[in-house]
Parts: sequence; C-alpha cells; structure tokens
Amino acid sequence: MLRFRLDKFVEEHFESGKPIVEGIVYGGENVLLVAPPKSTKTILSLQLAVAAAAGSKLAGCWAVPKPHIVTYVATEGSPAALQISYIRRLLKHMQLAAPMTMELVITPHLLLDTADGYADLKAIVASTHPDLLVLDPMNNLVSGSL
Repeated sequence: MLRFRLDKFVEEHFESGKPIVEGIVYGGENVLLVAPPKSTKTILSLQLAVAAAAGSKLAGCWAVPKPHIVTYVATEGSPAALQISYIRRLLKHMQLAAPMTMELVITPHLLLDTADGYADLKAIVASTHPDLLVLDPMNNLVSGSL
C-alpha cells in the first residue's frame, strides 16, 4: 500500500510503463471500458487490440509506437459472428492485414471467480505472453453480476 499527502503525491515522480497506445494504454496498467449494453464496447476493444497488434494508429488519432503481442479473449459471440461482423469489417476499415501478433481466444465459459477459470486464464497468458490482454465482455467472466 502506498500512502501520500496530496501535495507530496503531486510532486512525486513515478515511472510509467511504455506506451502500448499513447495516451490510453501503458504497459503494466489495467484499463476497464464501462458503458451500457450495446454501446460498441466490443468494437472499441477490438479496434484497440488490432491497432496495438498491428502497430497502427487507434481510430486514426492515437499512436501505437510499435506492434505488440495481443491476446483477445472473447466470451460472447460465435466465431462466425466475430469473424464476419467484426474482424473482417474492422481490418477492411483500418486497411490492414490480420496482424500475426494477435491471438483470438473464443470461450463462453471462462469464469475468473472459479479456480478452474482462473487457471485457464493463467494458461492462456502463459502460452501467449501478451503485452496487451483484452477480456471482452467483463461481465461474462464472473458468476452472478458485477
């Protein structure tokens, strides 16, 4: 635990992780996209993942200094729906080939609040060693509701 008086905290120098997407995601950070259902969180998270893997600007605005290893864990949608409705359209829009540094894991039953689900995620991360891990959507990764 770190504890600071606010005036000292503002003056302190902290090392930040290297940028994955400048101004948005840095190494060692956790980022959570929160919005109502059906508000394009999946599209944004896929754009983020593809841009990071390809070393391409996110939405034409935010720089990605270099390609990164990305693992995208999709916990909803069929492979066909993800491929046709999202991935192919996104790559065409971004004018990119499918990045070789991105792995897509489709699993409707990955519950992180169970020992098996947590072990499965650890195995995925151990096998892919991602710079960026995207879990979409978060509410499908726990029993009950958030």
